[in-house]
Amino acid sequence: MCARLLLSVMIFFAGFCPGYTYSTNRIHYHYRELVNNKVIDIELALEETGDTCRLTCKSRDEISVSIDDKSLSTLEWFFTKPSEKSDIKVKREGNFLFIDGTFKGKGIHDRMPIDERPWYQATSLSLKDFVFSTDQERTFWVLLSDSLSPVKFRAVKEATKSIKIGNASYDAIRIVMRPAGLKTLLWKGEYWFNLEEGILLRFQGPTGLPGSAMSEIIIVSVVEDAE
Repeated sequence: MCARLLLSVMIFFAGFCPGYTYSTNRIHYHYRELVNNKVIDIELALEETGDTCRLTCKSRDEISVSIDDKSLSTLEWFFTKPSEKSDIKVKREGNFLFIDGTFKGKGIHDRMPIDERPWYQATSLSLKDFVFSTDQERTFWVLLSDSLSPVKFRAVKEATKSIKIGNASYDAIRIVMRPAGLKTLLWKGEYWFNLEEGILLRFQGPTGLPGSAMSEIIIVSVVEDAE
């Protein structure tokens, strides 16, 4: 769902943010997730608003909004899930993440220390910058939506090849993302990005810790609002 799409675990863009061709229109992305033979539709909307990019993700009763700067580093994140009685706002100030709101029915007002590395809450949006860079690896922070714990992740470029999604074929790059350091064996996600536009085409990875169900998320359609 949105949390996995954001951490996977997120996906979208074409024509928005850092140094690429700009558009003032909103772009809608439709993804489909398969977990334990269950199909979940995920809707994303991406727009450039002045000096920031705003990505809104809706799936079932989750709404997640990530606001990034033009380097695609996250500035603020809003997450609402009524079924879990969660409604939070997170904002980065220096090397701290300030969390306010209600999380799983309990009020929260906290400050989480990180370091100077970027915060990529919508990883597939933020990783677009990595796709087009000459870097072979990148380290960044993600705030886990199920625990609100900041975790450092490492993404590595591994291969390029042609992949097929539905009836279409794409030249794509495979990026593998894992927790950094001693936690590296606890989770692994694989992303395939379109080399031409940097759109996430497919994600595969577990929904949680080792032994949890596997998730596959694939792109279904991209629609741009008319001017």
